[in-house]
Amino acid sequence: MTTFTQIGAVGTTDNLEVAPHWLGVLILTVFAVVVIAIFIFMAKDFIMQVLSKRITTTATLASKFQEEYVNKRMYAGTGAIQEGLAEKGIAYYFTMNLDTGKIVTFPVSKDMYDVYAEGTKGILTYKYKTLMSFEAETEGTKAEGGNITIAETADPQNINPLYVVDQTSFDMMQALYSPFFEIVNGEMYYGNGLCESVTANDDASEFTLKLKDGLKWHDGQPITADDVVFTMQVLVDEKQNVPYSSYGYVNDKAVEAEKVDDLTVKISLGSSSAGFLGGLSQVYCIPKHIYDGVENIGESDLNNEPVGSGPFKFEEYKSGEYYKVTKFDDYFDDVNLDSITFKIVKDSSSANAALASGDLDARLISADDYDTVSAYDNVNINTYNSGRVNAMFMNELNEDLQDVKVRQAIAYALNKEEFCQFAFLSEDYAEPADSIFTPDTLYYTKPDNTYDNDPAKAQELLSEAGKTSLSLNLMYISTDKTMESEALYVQSALANVGITINLLPTDESTFKNKTKDTECTDYDLVLSFYTLGEEPSLYADMSSSVSRSNYSRIKDTDLDALWEEGNSTADETKRGEIYKEIQNTINDNMYIYPIAYSNGFYAVSKDFGGFDECLLKTIYYDYSKIYTLEK
Repeated sequence: MTTFTQIGAVGTTDNLEVAPHWLGVLILTVFAVVVIAIFIFMAKDFIMQVLSKRITTTATLASKFQEEYVNKRMYAGTGAIQEGLAEKGIAYYFTMNLDTGKIVTFPVSKDMYDVYAEGTKGILTYKYKTLMSFEAETEGTKAEGGNITIAETADPQNINPLYVVDQTSFDMMQALYSPFFEIVNGEMYYGNGLCESVTANDDASEFTLKLKDGLKWHDGQPITADDVVFTMQVLVDEKQNVPYSSYGYVNDKAVEAEKVDDLTVKISLGSSSAGFLGGLSQVYCIPKHIYDGVENIGESDLNNEPVGSGPFKFEEYKSGEYYKVTKFDDYFDDVNLDSITFKIVKDSSSANAALASGDLDARLISADDYDTVSAYDNVNINTYNSGRVNAMFMNELNEDLQDVKVRQAIAYALNKEEFCQFAFLSEDYAEPADSIFTPDTLYYTKPDNTYDNDPAKAQELLSEAGKTSLSLNLMYISTDKTMESEALYVQSALANVGITINLLPTDESTFKNKTKDTECTDYDLVLSFYTLGEEPSLYADMSSSVSRSNYSRIKDTDLDALWEEGNSTADETKRGEIYKEIQNTINDNMYIYPIAYSNGFYAVSKDFGGFDECLLKTIYYDYSKIYTLEK
């Protein structure tokens, strides 16, 4: 038999003998199988893409899901997975026991996507087709006790939960007080709340709150229905001037709270309100035996040493230095740490240096800090869905800004993608916002007109309004690097259409005082942000004629009526139509310019675990979940 010879990569067939017929068939069969296998292998991503239809590539989804939401155990609500799912309102939500790595809360999903999880393993599917499997990682062994030092950028202004209006006080307050309940992904969440259950009558005009048994205030007194009734009365008492009083009203009528028994309260609204629970989720109970008879609770010295209901109790406060809380032994759930020290560090660079040295254990960082802090070997960065909207408000006390064409011109002069790149450095940190609602807010819709990036149109509108040369004052918080970048971008972009922007950086206290002063004309434009959750009725504060959070000083009675109608309407279809109209009305009139939906970044020392559960919800922190890791 003649042989086949090969020289290098070149073969010669001069002396190749033809193989028997059966051997040729075998060779062809093997070849065909190999080709088919290669084809299937190369086409698997395309096949998965066809199955999923809503995803750019299944491989991308799988790797992103594995990396961001399993290995790092990031938990978020609707829109957490952005690969074509957010537009359908699809959410994946699960928690994990970090001691064992076991998934203890199963996901919430919509449409045909689902997650099956058992123990430390799970499967992501689409229409029962497996897209990927995953296995959870654990952080390490939990140690008993310990103290964590968390950075804050300013001193607290008022820790009383009915009067908290600044971020620092809000952060600290959540360690000291427990909410009634929370709403996560549209569902009632009682885990860290005072309530065991909340039930409604058929038309949502009456709600019954059932407290957990054995609850205590930090001074040892029992938490009862009397405290709930008292809190609701303070909420709607005009003399007490509570910033969140609107949460206690339905159609301009104060709700009535009635004690049924020591653990049960009935709240009567007078009319239907589908949005009432959304507001009540942001109301925290205060102790009647402490504040009963106090004429001005908001200004009371009693707030300096609060008696709360949360996982930690007040220990010590030194202005400009720190605010310390210690573990409350009679809390209704486990508390892992012995104490938390909130350290006041106003300078971002100093805070970063303290993180690197270990003098700080955790801090909320901006996109500007991300690259610096992520290089620290001793720190992990937890990325989470902040539920935050960065926005610019246009003060209509300025006569020029009373003209809708001027406000629209400002919007047309800005490029949101460019805006986000400049202020947030990357789309990983923020995405352009198109509504005052976040994408995970109920009834979110993208307004019809996006205005975006049309300087010629901006100049045309300014000319029509007779305002070809304008000078406006833009106010923002000076210590916020992102706001500073936003301000610089606005200044540059508006200069291109003939609008001069004078920058007014202010400290947090001044910012608060000016924005809450409904007659203040020191600013024309103001940069701010808000986090309001999933209930759309809560966003009324941004534009209501009577709200102090209405930084644009909007006076639109028709819009006010729409907000009231949306809050009182029970029919979901009708509610959706109303809130769509609201979003379009605000957008068409350009009362508020939404800039970005930004992620939150919490830098945490590798000595601690549990921050993924602590940051489980978009608005609130559950500090009881943080724990020290054994070294």
